[in-house]
Amino acid sequence: MIELTDITKAYYVKRDKSKARVVLDDISMKIDDNEFVCFIGPSGCGKTTVLNLIAGFEKPTLGKIYCNGKEITGPSPERGVVFQEYSLLPWLSAKSNVKLALEAQNIPEKEQDEMAMELLKTVRMDKYADMRPNTLSGGMKQRVAIARMLALDPEIMLMDEPFSALDADTRSMLDSEIVELWQKKHRTVVFVTHIIEEAIQIASRIVLFSDSPGKIVREWNIDIEHPRDLESPEMMQIKKEISAALTEISSGQEI
Repeated sequence: MIELTDITKAYYVKRDKSKARVVLDDISMKIDDNEFVCFIGPSGCGKTTVLNLIAGFEKPTLGKIYCNGKEITGPSPERGVVFQEYSLLPWLSAKSNVKLALEAQNIPEKEQDEMAMELLKTVRMDKYADMRPNTLSGGMKQRVAIARMLALDPEIMLMDEPFSALDADTRSMLDSEIVELWQKKHRTVVFVTHIIEEAIQIASRIVLFSDSPGKIVREWNIDIEHPRDLESPEMMQIKKEISAALTEISSGQEI
């Protein structure tokens, strides 16, 4: 379980320490084991900052964050991350990029090749194991990044708009694959997106953030089986509600 308690995050102005830009204001929430939670909200609302705090890349200005009862004080292999930007090392093959995560765990070298290939097979990239990132499409690069994350065998998968740069068809396909991985591996997923259709396609819970400074203003629990029909009355209603809430936020109205 992930628990955020009274989280405020502020960035101080270098030239004047008395001034600060508050990006998150008094955030409290719990994310249960095996949940698939999507953060959505206007640009600059702090949803990526929350992800970075859970990852341990940043520390809250006020409040505490816990993972399985222990306070998060820094990064940990139990919390794997896939970034928005392509993060593969360009001089290494797809397989070698995945092996980096295995080497970090001191797994014997003779086992690394087989394990890396199995992970690439999980994301349908085993046929491209020897190719370098510059020869792969955007979707293929993110598949390799996901395989590298899975190599750490994380309990929690943190994903920061990983498919936002891809075309709609590729994004939808990869979203379906992430849901499939989530169902098979029984992991907790925290996923940042700005696309309503993506959120309602994949999430078991959607958390909506206000404009900066970010606050949690509304949540939706989506108890609908996968794969989901985005044109069904239930899904269309959820989409309508989220869209209306975002419109209210952008116009400065209270929700």
